[in-house]
Amino acid sequence: MSGKCWGLDVIPEEKHIKLDKQYRTRDGKRVVLHEITLYNSALREVTYPVKGTIIHREKPLKQEYFIWSLDGRADVTFSGRENLDLVEI
Repeated sequence: MSGKCWGLDVIPEEKHIKLDKQYRTRDGKRVVLHEITLYNSALREVTYPVKGTIIHREKPLKQEYFIWSLDGRADVTFSGRENLDLVEI
């Protein structure tokens, strides 16, 4: 794929992940969103600004910190991780 496929100039605002909404992964796991950080300390736009936790199991708790693109993709290179993409509940 050529060209940038992520970021503010490519992803329309209506497709942005919102902290006030609830999401699950495409394979049904609960997700707790923490923050959205659009820029790094050098003021450059980041590829994966959405930070959160995937709850793999409730008891005993098994969780994983994870990052997503602004539109909820787990991987912008299309490498077979689509099951971790975010889906609004």
